[in-house]
Amino acid sequence: MVASGSVQGVGYRYKVARVGRQLGLHGIVRNLEDGTVEIFCDADGKERMDEFIKRIKESDFMVIVDRLDVYYEGKLGYSSHPNQGQQFGIEF
Repeated sequence: MVASGSVQGVGYRYKVARVGRQLGLHGIVRNLEDGTVEIFCDADGKERMDEFIKRIKESDFMVIVDRLDVYYEGKLGYSSHPNQGQQFGIEF
């Protein structure tokens, strides 16, 4: 997934990792040089993934998610990360 908007320097990566851990997902989140945030996520079911996407799309006081592009495994644009199978973490 790639999130764009006001998503860097406002705690968005921490929010994504927290939500992922709360839902028992595995993955990693990192800032990209173009100002977007890239999210790699493994979920064991559509319901969990849908809930994760819903919660990380929500804007709040500092975070404003203008757009969240989701690339599912096997679909155009999908890529994986070597650490996405671990407990949800943040890449610095």
